[in-house]
Amino acid sequence: LSQLMAEQMTLFPSEWTFGNQYYVFATPVLAAVFCKLTGNSFYAMALASCVMTVSIQGSYLWCMKRFVEKKVLIVGLFVLSGGILFGTSASSCRLGFQVLYTMASYYACYTIGIFFTAGVFLRIYQGIGISKKCLIIVALMNFALGMNSIRETLILNMPLILSAIFLYILKKKNSKKNILFSLGMLLSNVMGIVMMKILVAVMNIRSKPVLVDIKMCTFQEFIDEHIPREARQFSQMTGLGFGELIKYDKSYIAIFIGAVFTVLCVVVAVVTILIKKDTSPLAIAIVFCAISILLVMGVGLFFFRNRDLYYFVWYFLVTLSMCYCMQVLKGRKIVKSVLLSCLLCIGTVNYYFNFYGDFAHYHDDNEFYSELTEELLADNVQYVYAYEWDKAYPIYCYSSNHIKIGIYDSISQDGLAIPLQCLKCDSVFNRENLDKAYFLFSDSVFQSLTEGKKDSFEKFLSRLQFVKEKKYSGKWFSETVKIYKANEDIFYE
Repeated sequence: LSQLMAEQMTLFPSEWTFGNQYYVFATPVLAAVFCKLTGNSFYAMALASCVMTVSIQGSYLWCMKRFVEKKVLIVGLFVLSGGILFGTSASSCRLGFQVLYTMASYYACYTIGIFFTAGVFLRIYQGIGISKKCLIIVALMNFALGMNSIRETLILNMPLILSAIFLYILKKKNSKKNILFSLGMLLSNVMGIVMMKILVAVMNIRSKPVLVDIKMCTFQEFIDEHIPREARQFSQMTGLGFGELIKYDKSYIAIFIGAVFTVLCVVVAVVTILIKKDTSPLAIAIVFCAISILLVMGVGLFFFRNRDLYYFVWYFLVTLSMCYCMQVLKGRKIVKSVLLSCLLCIGTVNYYFNFYGDFAHYHDDNEFYSELTEELLADNVQYVYAYEWDKAYPIYCYSSNHIKIGIYDSISQDGLAIPLQCLKCDSVFNRENLDKAYFLFSDSVFQSLTEGKKDSFEKFLSRLQFVKEKKYSGKWFSETVKIYKANEDIFYE
């Protein structure tokens, strides 16, 4: 997508089919700028992710620097920068560093928007002056995030309004100004959503949203499906879900203990705020994060399935809860030292599992894909098609943009490949590309298919001409990848 943006000099490339969100204020947009400068979309995304990482950390520091002590602020920065991210894979797990920092850094843009908007909200609450330039920048940020997706309305604007109403009920000073500010940001967000709808109609921007039919669940669905599902999704985000993996690998005990510790810190912080009826800026920020998570959970419970990723505001709740615990422990040096030691241990364990596992495991398969990519380039292959990203993305990276990747996510009854409808590029799924394209299919993926899907795939593979296979067997990785070529149009229209 970033490469197409750079080539066509537009945020909405004509060949691209968007999914649930567009990209107006997001990492791929920044990557497009770097792509134009470097000519390599892989390096561009890495540079863009680095810039977004610094922006996240900067927005957090600006948001909270007026409301917590400097040492506490630094502890929060450590926690936010990875001390509590329990994805256990910096490169491949969507709950790892990918959420905010590495690769596409999915929600970096929303994170920056949340911290800047919350920072202005807290300053208004405290009666600290805000410049007009700052208000305009935050309003434009909410407008751009509204163009991105309606997600911002749920995780930022609605919790902000509810927090302002909460302060008004408590008859807090400046609460009316907080309500006006929150409504102004909601208006900016809605204007962004409307603007995007207009642009889609006028510019014929193509999209295939996954969420098109939203309806309230039945009571039976609520009890039997939605409650267990959301509990499972939330447990995955908090890291408690790793408890189920201990029986397979004892090393997960360390991460599970860390997850329990962070959850307890959140519980202690929230309960302390409720008991003390604390309305300090830090306490209000924690209340805001809690409301945001509850709204996401409410949508999942009563309407449609949430992904565990949608609870990413949990990371901010943990960060602020850690800050709160450090703040209320002022003067208790021993307890604070114990807490800091625990955080240091958790962070060290988390970094270890996020990076060492990748280095150890991916050394084998990256060596394999590097060799495979060299063979494909030697065969003058320009396109590779794979099922659900199976063995495709490393080839794109190692080829330095020379090999384009096409993803299909299902097979028709006639044995034709059905391209992934969202995030689809027309120039890739073009029948004219078949004479310079290979289809990859690994044994491990075929074995994971259900019986019904296996029949369709066997019919699909019968339409292809077998070229060769490549095997690899290492300590961490063993795979057999079969390579095929198509002599006929194999794509489903």
